[in-house]
Amino acid sequence: MDSLVSRVKAFPFSVIEGNIYGDISMKDSLYWGSGWAWDDTPSSFQPYMTPLMFHKGMVTITAIPGEKGDTAIVLCEPESSFYTLINQTKSKSYDAGKFNASRNWLESKNDILVKGNVQNRTTGEVNMYPSQDFFMHVFTERLRNLGVQSPDTYAYMEFEKDSLSGCIASWETSLQKVVNKVMKDSDNLGAEALLCRLAVHATRKKKVSWEEGLSVVKNQIKRVGHDPDGYRIADGSGLSNYNCISPQLLVDFLKYTYANTALFQRLYKALPVSGIDGTLQYRMRGSKAYKKVHAKTGTVTG
Repeated sequence: MDSLVSRVKAFPFSVIEGNIYGDISMKDSLYWGSGWAWDDTPSSFQPYMTPLMFHKGMVTITAIPGEKGDTAIVLCEPESSFYTLINQTKSKSYDAGKFNASRNWLESKNDILVKGNVQNRTTGEVNMYPSQDFFMHVFTERLRNLGVQSPDTYAYMEFEKDSLSGCIASWETSLQKVVNKVMKDSDNLGAEALLCRLAVHATRKKKVSWEEGLSVVKNQIKRVGHDPDGYRIADGSGLSNYNCISPQLLVDFLKYTYANTALFQRLYKALPVSGIDGTLQYRMRGSKAYKKVHAKTGTVTG
């Protein structure tokens, strides 16, 4: 975001007249996958999906204790007027209850409430609603902070390539880096974004849906030698309780990739390593398994 704002600032203009537009036409308007639990919001592991994502669609809250009984210092990253902060914490006071960071999500608002005991430096995460507005608000806000006169409103429209007179900035990330992030950190947002990208790659369409991404996964199941009708695939990350697959399918998928050296090396490189990184960073240290296990973890409650 800072790089994008800096690129705009570097252009020879200081005033933006009219409106600032974002394009979110790449995917359908469904912001959650099939079977995602409505009351998992405002947890950061369940962001509101959109083609315009900033800071993974969430805010990180850090609470630092002061003197016993005093209100703790609460810091939010990224800073923005998109949300408000309500600090009801107490330092080193067990009677204040368990530390909790949430927001008034039942009203679809972004008033972050942080409360409870802060015994030591503590962090929490809260998703923002909706993600595309979070992106656009911060973008226009930071432009103004750098002295670019621009409207504090924004809108959305679908852009046609022929209508764009020039490109101020663009970034690309390699597939390997994306897969590494998804696998090592068990990143749900990245996994769902990959599903959309699979749909674009397979259909060559500009606008795609979850179903079109899932059809690519089902075709892969066929290539592995299984019947996709024998399984249920609901999303890209595994957040949905509607997913139903088998250990045999996973084993056969690994055998399929192992037979393709280049493909297997990409997958192997992305897996967390015991005691070293990702979700296995703090596991198996001091044991014979240290550095020897390459595996993807996953947790679903319910």
